Amino acid sequence: MSNNLYEHTIDFAREADYTSLEVLDYYITSIGCHIANLFNTSSIYEYATPFYFRNRKPFPVRANIFAIGPPGYGKTAWHRFFFDQDYGCAISLPHKHEKRLTELSLVGGFDKSGEKIIGHAEEYKDAIILCDEYSALKKSSKQEHSLQLEEALLGLLDDGWVYKSTGGHDLKYQSYITAWLATQNARFDNESGMPRRLNYLDMSPDQTTIKAFNQKVINNPNTPPKLKGLRDLRHHFSELAQTFTATKSIRTASLRNFLLALSQRGYNHNELILIENLAIGYSLIKYYRATPVLRITVDKTFKAFALDALNRRLGVLANANYNQILTYIKSLPEGCSHTQLMKYLVFSGWSRRRARETINDMLLHKVLLKAGGEGLGRGMGRAPIFYFIGDDSL
Repeated sequence: MSNNLYEHTIDFAREADYTSLEVLDYYITSIGCHIANLFNTSSIYEYATPFYFRNRKPFPVRANIFAIGPPGYGKTAWHRFFFDQDYGCAISLPHKHEKRLTELSLVGGFDKSGEKIIGHAEEYKDAIILCDEYSALKKSSKQEHSLQLEEALLGLLDDGWVYKSTGGHDLKYQSYITAWLATQNARFDNESGMPRRLNYLDMSPDQTTIKAFNQKVINNPNTPPKLKGLRDLRHHFSELAQTFTATKSIRTASLRNFLLALSQRGYNHNELILIENLAIGYSLIKYYRATPVLRITVDKTFKAFALDALNRRLGVLANANYNQILTYIKSLPEGCSHTQLMKYLVFSGWSRRRARETINDMLLHKVLLKAGGEGLGRGMGRAPIFYFIGDDSL
């Protein structure tokens, strides 16, 4: 295996026969950003020195992840790859894993009697918080004590500061968490103000990905883990967190040129900040060697990763439900039958009603095109319905 932690992690996942390795970059770089952020903006480590600035003050460099995709296609698998109690390769890093999460359990608040509810972001303020199923604000916001939770959450995911006042009780603290959130396409609801704080990771599978997961089950070699490789990787992650001592960062010409190219392609400053944060985490994981200077570098691998991140983000923000359907149909050059599409969506956690409504909406807006379904004459039934990508799809 490579001595480079970035490549070492990918090699380990490949040898362990993980599928969807193309999204592993998100989680590796997010860990790099998390470590960088703890040293750049937190008061947890007394010996830490800020090294990255905007507007002449330390700037948060976390990379929060919000993965959207149907169940069974890797959202939880990557959480476990890093933080499973027995086989997680980054288990030494501070973390907190929750099956379900609301803004209240994440941020905290007060109950009706005024008793403080300590959220994970305050209790585990230097941790990576993982959630396999993130519940939106809509359910909790109807309760009186939760009316300000959305604003508190936005602040938490931005600069780490939480301010909340309810019923004469004030909640104020700073946290340095990184959030790894996940939900299904059919449950995703893009809250206002969230996009610039999150790296949206679309994990909707196409037909090739679905077949790869099927083959993984069919051809399971049933081999035990390589415990020495696991121990080595755990040691490397632990060592990186313990030996990070950068007191200065250099924004290289490769970074500036890449950001300029993205700007010329129409991306705004919010996307550029997200990409620069990813570049910091990537450079830390791949190139940092316990020196006083962290060089923020953009290489060919990072460029491909960053462009993929922007494309996945665009698909989610445009419409997560549309995007899951479009990703699937695009991989079927002969079109997708109505029966096949409905079966896929139902197996992905959609209700039949929601599936039909979404398909009809996509047809109405010409995101999808339909062929067939017309009567063929008396006693001959109707032609099967097939769907194709429309001209107005992204």
